[in-house]
Amino acid sequence: MVIALSPVCRYDRERQMIHRGNRNYALTDIQYHLLEYLLSHKDVVVPHAAIINILWPEKRLGKKECLRVVVMRLRKKSKWISRIQ
Repeated sequence: MVIALSPVCRYDRERQMIHRGNRNYALTDIQYHLLEYLLSHKDVVVPHAAIINILWPEKRLGKKECLRVVVMRLRKKSKWISRIQ
């Protein structure tokens, strides 16, 4: 299933890829789970702690900076500015 994230950016769930223009960007497992979680909670503010619990249930301490890096890299791939449309 392909989901339009913006007019120029599509997300392919089955292939775990972001398509932007004529380029494809593979998602890491963490990026894939983060994107799926955010899509399932569209229009809801999700606290850092909730996302960290989903992505790293076994080790939560010190993961806030890891989450920032994952979000930054996902934004680069998708060119999100502020939110999922």
